[in-house]
Amino acid sequence: MFYYADQDYNNPKLTYLKRLFAELVHLYYKDLCNYIKNPQKTEKFLKKYNDSPEEVIKFWEKNAYGLLCFIVGAAKAQKVMQKVEPEVKKAKKILNARKQTSSRHFCENKCSKETMHVC
Repeated sequence: MFYYADQDYNNPKLTYLKRLFAELVHLYYKDLCNYIKNPQKTEKFLKKYNDSPEEVIKFWEKNAYGLLCFIVGAAKAQKVMQKVEPEVKKAKKILNARKQTSSRHFCENKCSKETMHVC
């Protein structure tokens, strides 16, 4: 489903810089999809590399369109952003839900409290 960078970051006609940016956008897209599928695992993965789901979402909201315009042109970039927007919205909903429940949880450390609490 994704976008033209799948072909573009291996396209020898593109300059090295454009291929590099296309690969970067592609990696951010993979992080976004993985976050929607498995938020907890993706958060742990991103934390290893000093990144966060907030940064991935912010990238798609603020920086992605400009990079896509540079790589493939404005018309294709607009099509890509239309396809990615629903996924960004899903990721935002997941992030907000996880933030609300992350401060209070059922203890997995088997302490004596059975209600929701902060360890």
